[in-house]
Amino acid sequence: MHRPNEGVHVSEVSTSVIWGYPTLIHFFLAGMGGASLAISAILLMSSRLRASFFSVARYAAFIAPIVVFDDALVLVLELGRPTRFLNIFRHVNFESPLWLGTWMMTIFLLISVPYAYTYLALPKKDGLLRRTMARLGVRENVGPDDKWRRFRWMLALIGLPLGIAVCHYPGMMMSGLVARPLWSTSMLPTVTLLSSTATALAAILLCRVLFKRVSDPISAKEYRDDNYVLTFTSVIFLVAEALVLTQIVIYARNTSSSFRFVIEKVIGEEGILAEQFWTGVVTIGFVVPIITGVLLLLPRLVFSRELAYPRPVEAVMPSAVLVGSLMLIYVLLFGGQMTSPIGV
Repeated sequence: MHRPNEGVHVSEVSTSVIWGYPTLIHFFLAGMGGASLAISAILLMSSRLRASFFSVARYAAFIAPIVVFDDALVLVLELGRPTRFLNIFRHVNFESPLWLGTWMMTIFLLISVPYAYTYLALPKKDGLLRRTMARLGVRENVGPDDKWRRFRWMLALIGLPLGIAVCHYPGMMMSGLVARPLWSTSMLPTVTLLSSTATALAAILLCRVLFKRVSDPISAKEYRDDNYVLTFTSVIFLVAEALVLTQIVIYARNTSSSFRFVIEKVIGEEGILAEQFWTGVVTIGFVVPIITGVLLLLPRLVFSRELAYPRPVEAVMPSAVLVGSLMLIYVLLFGGQMTSPIGV
C-alpha cells in the first residue's frame, strides 16, 4: 500500500503551500466531471433494461462538460495568461502528470460536449433560446431511439474509460510526488476514484431533486425509483471509500515510517487539519450522508414500502456528500504540502 521512505526523517510542519485553492477546485471539479461522464455512459447502456435510466443519464451528461469546462477556466486563470496554458501543448512529456492531465481534460471536453449535445431538446416555452437552439439543430424531443442513438452510444463507449481515467487524475497527480509522505500511498488514486464517483452521484441526485418535475403518478414513481437506485449506489461507494481511508489510517498507525508521523501531524488529536478532517470529512462527508441514505432506503429495503419524502429532505444527503468530498481533497492537498521529508 505504501511506498516506504527508508531512512527519511520528516521535517517540522510548514504553512507554505504551492498548490492553493484553484488546485483544490480543479481536483474537485475534474473528479466530479470524469465520474459524471462514466456514470452517464453506464446508465445509457442500462437504459435497455430500464427506460427511465435514460433521463438520469441526461443529467449526468450535462454535468460532465459544464464542471470540466469550469475546471479548465480555473486553471487558465490561475496561470495568469492563456499563453502559459497553451505552452503545455507545445511539449511532449509522458512522465509529467500535469501534461497527461491537460491532454486528458482536452480530450474529455472533445468527447463530453458532443455527447451532451445528443441529449439536448428544445424548451417547451417559445422564445429566443428555443429559436437559437433550433438553428443549431436541436430536436423537439430526445429519446433512447432517436436519430443520435448510434453516435451517442459511440461517444459513451469512449467516455466510459476516459471518465474513469479522469477520476484517477487527482490521485495520480498527488501520488506521483513521492517526496510528500501523505501522498506516497498507492491507495490514493483508489480513494479519489471512489470519492469522485460518490461526488458525481451526489451531484446528479441533487440536480434531480432541484430541477426534476413530475406531472403524473407514473413519472412520480419513476422519479422515486431512480432516486432509490442513486441513493443506494451512493451509500455503497461512501462505505467503500470510508473503509479504504480507514485501512490507510490503520496501516499508518502500525508502521514506523514517516507516513505515520504525517498522519498524526495532519489528522491526529492535535493535528493541523484534525478539525477539518473529523468534522468536514468524517462527520459531514460520511456519517451524515450514510445515516441519511440508510433512513431513506429503509422503508423500501426492509418493509417494501414506498414513501415520498419532501425535496429538502432528499437534498440533505447529496449536499453533505459534496461538502465532505471537497473537505477530503482539502485535507489531502494542503496536508500533503504542509509536511515533507528531509534527509536520507
